[in-house]
Amino acid sequence: MKKIYLFLLFLPLLSCNDWLDISPENSVTLTNYFQSEADLESLHTSMMACMKSACKGKQPYYYMSVDADELKPNISGWEADFGKEMMTKNKTWLNLTWSGDAVWAIEEADAVGVELDYTVPCEGSNIWYDGWVIPRYARNVKAASYFINYLCQPSVALRNMDAIGYVSAVATPEIMEAKIDTTLEQFSDLSYFFGPGADSIRINPVQYPDRKVVERCAMIRDFGDRTELVLEMWSRVKGDNLNTGIVLLIFAVFGVLFVWLVYRRIRQYKQRQRHHRRRRRW
Repeated sequence: MKKIYLFLLFLPLLSCNDWLDISPENSVTLTNYFQSEADLESLHTSMMACMKSACKGKQPYYYMSVDADELKPNISGWEADFGKEMMTKNKTWLNLTWSGDAVWAIEEADAVGVELDYTVPCEGSNIWYDGWVIPRYARNVKAASYFINYLCQPSVALRNMDAIGYVSAVATPEIMEAKIDTTLEQFSDLSYFFGPGADSIRINPVQYPDRKVVERCAMIRDFGDRTELVLEMWSRVKGDNLNTGIVLLIFAVFGVLFVWLVYRRIRQYKQRQRHHRRRRRW
């Protein structure tokens, strides 16, 4: 079987708040790196240089744009949801994805004889979490509360995790006992999640990463006034920006189509008028 690695830059941890304040070993974090537009442009330039060098083996040239024609032959897609399915079909070799999706992909691939693996880069990653909330305009707050309480029951949380691959915020002893896997050789420190008694347990490292993995990661924050710059950078990376020629061609095609539809309507209207006059003569 071929062994393929899933590089996850999105680390799912859904638990108590006692570990969320852990500072990464590197003093430069996602919250303080981008101090100006120049910092953002510098990162984009370096990233493009690495991508071009890796894809083509050419010397990177520092220009704030992306040659989509050069990158496309080496990139299957830009979205995590697209990549996880391609990984299970053995059509892509690397994918940046959410850990819950990685669990799904690993299980799906194993069923067809493809072995996938998962790792968090040694440089670190994002700590992220989702949650159920009750909107302030909810009509039935009590029912919503009952539903969330239902999902937080250990037995229900386990079934939910088995179905979607994502970790629940519930960290009861029942959950830990159910998720311990004695067939694994690796021991992980999950004391930040389950408490002091879980400093050395055998558990799925994709769903429950070791404390050392968590400590080299950081939470991503709102970029505030620099959000638009981040979105523009991502658009350039994906090649979303259309050049003037393509835009004019699109407008020209729609213009011709509109004129043809108007001409067709007018022609049909005249034909009906002539047919109506002929019937009146008879």
